[in-house]
Amino acid sequence: MITTSNVSWLRKIGRFSVVAIKQRRSRIGGLVGYLAAALQIARRRRNGPHIDLVVTYDPLRSGLVGVFVARICCSKVFVEVNGDYGNIANYLEVENPLVRQFKRKLYVGTEKCVLRLSDGIKLLYASQLQNLGLRLKNQVVRAYPNIVNTREFRNIDDQKTILSVGFPMHVKGMDLLISAFLVSANSIPGWRLEIVGHYPNRDELLKMTKGHPQIAILPPVSHDKMPEIIGRCGIFVLASRTEAMGRVLVEAMAAGKARIGTRVGGIPTVIEHGHDGILVEPENVEDLQAAIIRLAKDKNLRGKLAYHGYLRAREEFMPEIWLSNTESHYLSVIEGCGEHSGR
Repeated sequence: MITTSNVSWLRKIGRFSVVAIKQRRSRIGGLVGYLAAALQIARRRRNGPHIDLVVTYDPLRSGLVGVFVARICCSKVFVEVNGDYGNIANYLEVENPLVRQFKRKLYVGTEKCVLRLSDGIKLLYASQLQNLGLRLKNQVVRAYPNIVNTREFRNIDDQKTILSVGFPMHVKGMDLLISAFLVSANSIPGWRLEIVGHYPNRDELLKMTKGHPQIAILPPVSHDKMPEIIGRCGIFVLASRTEAMGRVLVEAMAAGKARIGTRVGGIPTVIEHGHDGILVEPENVEDLQAAIIRLAKDKNLRGKLAYHGYLRAREEFMPEIWLSNTESHYLSVIEGCGEHSGR
């Protein structure tokens, strides 16, 4: 396998030899840099071993380049689908409604084109493509979670903190969470809401809080700080309007935290309602408010949900499981099994 990186390296991962080619940054744009790396890969193919599989991490920019490289190298192409690009909620940050609709149509059209030309497709949940009206033929399609380094996370403390992490703001439903907490705050004294993320429009978030003393809008942190931040909260919430998996929900699960998530996309695959977390309807502030109050007031329920989530994280979301799924999927595509599965 050949990939791009900010440095060159060669290593063995499972049954695969992986080569990273240093990608030079382009002033014109990332796509030009990708294409330059693609041509370098093609030259390597003429002077080295055959390339069996080209893997792309989305069906958009890298997907287009992946298809291009695969055609040059007479290789198969494997496309990861890490979002629900048909959901208009992904484009809420675009203020102009005409531009918003155009961007959505462009992304969906590109996704459909790339997926039709692919040999293997990795989904995060089985129904991820059902709204695209896309007919697939012999692609090897499987659904399984992305890798999450669950070993880094643990339950450090059980503070009276409701935590949410992520961006963009509207996609992650931070406005909905703030509204729900403002209504809930008087019913759960001592609890505070903390929101962590990179928000260019931070002032807009601050305005939504109405200066409430129990709400803190915190700056973004590096990923190596996340185990401590998640490990100290009492409740983790992801109120997304659209979400393909919700990596932070798995991290919170591994840290032994009670979780609340919206019933959208792939979130129901990482939260089993009433067993290891609570699901609420998307964009339903009242539903979210009720779940927050319920969990904040019931320590036993928080403990039960957290415990079951912790066990599940170690049964379903360990890195070794992802590696096994990925290796099996790659080999099925390379060997041309023609399998179409929603597992």
